[in-house]
Amino acid sequence: MVILLIASAVVAAAAWVFAGWRRFRALVRRDVEALFADAGAGPGPADVAARWSSLPEPVRRHLRYAVPSPAPAVRTARLQHDGQFRTKPGARWFPIRGEQYFTAGKPGFVWNASIRMAPLLWIEARDRLFSGRGNMLVKFNSSFTIANASGPEIDQGSALRWLAEVVWFPSGFAGDGIRWEAIDDRSARATIDCGGLPGSAVFEIDDEGKFAHVRGNRYRDPGK
Repeated sequence: MVILLIASAVVAAAAWVFAGWRRFRALVRRDVEALFADAGAGPGPADVAARWSSLPEPVRRHLRYAVPSPAPAVRTARLQHDGQFRTKPGARWFPIRGEQYFTAGKPGFVWNASIRMAPLLWIEARDRLFSGRGNMLVKFNSSFTIANASGPEIDQGSALRWLAEVVWFPSGFAGDGIRWEAIDDRSARATIDCGGLPGSAVFEIDDEGKFAHVRGNRYRDPGK
């Protein structure tokens, strides 16, 4: 009888967690659908040409290197990744797998990833930028909320993340949402303001046109 009760409890718990996983994935799917429905036109050769004279030389050098001619306009992009993740400096590394969806013309993204802590134990995260607003949702086993962060600081951090990841679709650097400021012959500062706090990052480009370094200040709450 005891064994039967334990088995029933395990099955019920597994079913509940599976239902939570399905709800989380459905949430991500709805976010991606909303993001792409609002994507608008993507930057292409005409946009690059229109902004060419106003772009700092390091940015033009990178576009010459990274965008072949002729090149189609990029409206949306999808990226898959894996790697290692840890929750704080000095902590144990855990495997992570994820995917990210971008809109290239209008700043926006949805990122979903799973961090495997142990067999049958994982953390699922969804980060997003939509209509200038950011949100980070993190759940244990896709069901128990660890974090659900939003607000001006998260908006700024999400905008900065999108800006740093335009490297995946470089014609996006010629989009209207980015304001460029020349620094020297190897670096330029990009600022994005999509409705929240503006985010800025400095991009360093080597002599060949490849990215050498990207740096910027993103909001962080070490207490939580």
